Amino acid sequence: GGWASFKALPAGEKFWYLWEYYKIQFLIGLAIVIVLAFSLVRIFTRKTTYFSVELVNVVREYYLREEEIDLFKAYLNLQGLDPKRYQIEVVDNRSADFENLTVETASTLQIMTAEFSVGSFDLFISEEQVWDYYAPFGAVLDLREVLPEQWMEEHREQWYTVILEESSEEIVAGIYPKEDSRFQQAGFYLRPVPMGIAVKSKHPQQAAEFLMWAAE
Repeated sequence: GGWASFKALPAGEKFWYLWEYYKIQFLIGLAIVIVLAFSLVRIFTRKTTYFSVELVNVVREYYLREEEIDLFKAYLNLQGLDPKRYQIEVVDNRSADFENLTVETASTLQIMTAEFSVGSFDLFISEEQVWDYYAPFGAVLDLREVLPEQWMEEHREQWYTVILEESSEEIVAGIYPKEDSRFQQAGFYLRPVPMGIAVKSKHPQQAAEFLMWAAE
């Protein structure tokens, strides 16, 4: 029968016989194995996001520094979190120029509006002109709701406040980091700019704790 004939074939011909009749099944099985292998690698190497931050209009000098101060990795280490397993997601390539409205600025504002609406990031950092575009419309939390009352009072001079369009209520939308703060030393901006937390933040507590640490 067929099995007897197959057994009688030389070793090299057995391979080609199997390939001829079962190559489709073989290729499907190989594809499944490859997909499973990639999936397992992604599962075991994927980092857990501790929180995410979006910075707008980071100064050009920041990218030209010879020695980078990795503020976020330093913070993970401080929290006892392995940077190989945890990450702070950082988006720092957004650019918006309100003095010369360009296609790039319009695109950036549309992207960030969508990000605010779905909670794509936790911590928001930018100059006041960008803040004024979003904060009055409820895009960020009142920091008095998430930061300790005593800490807020001690840093009252660093408050960045806005009036909400809908309710006319004044909120503390952001905190200015101190001139000699950890954040300023990292060199993202030439002067202190407000740091705040998105209203749909998925990790507001982690973002709040980082903000207090970085602003000092």
